[in-house]
Amino acid sequence: DDDDEEDGSGDDDEDDEDEDGLERSKNGKSASAKESSLESQEEIRKKKQKLGAQGALEVSAGFHWGTNVDELLMKHTASDDEGEEDDEEEDDEEGGEKKKAKLSKRARRAAAAREEQRVQEKERTLMEGAEPETADDFDRALLGEPSNSMLWIKYMSYHLQMSEIDKARAVAQRALRTISVREPKERVNIWVALLNLENAYGTPETLKATFTEATKMNDPLEMHFHLAAIHERREQLTQAENVFKAMCKKFNTDPSVWTAYGRMFMKAGKLDQGRQVLQRSLKSLPKEEHVGIIVKFAVLEFRFGEPERGRTILESVLTNYPKRVDIWNVYLDQELRLNDVGIIRKLFDRAIALSMSSKKMKHFFKRYLEFEKEHGDERRVAYVTDKARQYVQSKLAQ
Repeated sequence: DDDDEEDGSGDDDEDDEDEDGLERSKNGKSASAKESSLESQEEIRKKKQKLGAQGALEVSAGFHWGTNVDELLMKHTASDDEGEEDDEEEDDEEGGEKKKAKLSKRARRAAAAREEQRVQEKERTLMEGAEPETADDFDRALLGEPSNSMLWIKYMSYHLQMSEIDKARAVAQRALRTISVREPKERVNIWVALLNLENAYGTPETLKATFTEATKMNDPLEMHFHLAAIHERREQLTQAENVFKAMCKKFNTDPSVWTAYGRMFMKAGKLDQGRQVLQRSLKSLPKEEHVGIIVKFAVLEFRFGEPERGRTILESVLTNYPKRVDIWNVYLDQELRLNDVGIIRKLFDRAIALSMSSKKMKHFFKRYLEFEKEHGDERRVAYVTDKARQYVQSKLAQ
């Protein structure tokens, strides 16, 4: 009996030692998790300082990729903290299991089942539209949407947030190898994202090499426009001007090139240089394109230059082409944007006094009536209605 008591006492001591060891292990893991969290936050802070203000990249006009560095880094920091808290909770649970089963097969199977459930829940969350948070998340999401350029670009941005420039480039190259050639728009998005990356984080040499390759693999004119837009958005006017100069040599018979070139100058407040572009364009474009380019530069005057100068240009064009409905509509659109009611009414009165086909006149009366319903009163609406009635009667009398 004494031996039994001694054996029992020894078992109790071993259990106490096991409990103390597990408690120390638990505390050690908790402390290690907290230290890891602090190290992770410190690492993110250093990488954030290195990145500076270059945390957002743009793909094209109307399309902006990347997001604020602070928001993204805070997001990933919070994600890491949550992951560490989950780890601590799992450690607590596993610690409890160890107390009872001392790493028995049943405990290991339970831990494996919990991990499998966690992965399944993660995959389900991604399928429901949640944003990927890790490289593994992106890889899993791309298995289902391999030609989704926006997802690839977010993957690139994920690496850029951590200053992993080479990994971001590698993701772009993977995307170009993966996205089908039958998805040209998706592929162009990747090329534009890569141009943005090289412009923001690369060197002039890497940007030039990437652009050269992009023009070989895509429509050259489109890629020139994208590169010029990238420089404009980053206020790199000298680089943008150099791109446009090259475009005016290679694509000098395309009116859109000259319009974009002039717009760049006028938007930047360099009105004289913008107006010089118009004069140069008239020397390169075929004569049938002259009226169109002149009207477009008149619109640029309304938007970025001197509206009165824009009116003068349009009046000159209408003197020679008084029945061009498209030019009248451009003129009306610009005045409506400035919203000077007196000038708009005078212009509408001139338009409805023209001698055109009934279809064209109906268009102007309709626009005039809509304007008065929005900006006028019953008297003004009755005025336009009466004018339309007079026009119909005059046509019937003929």
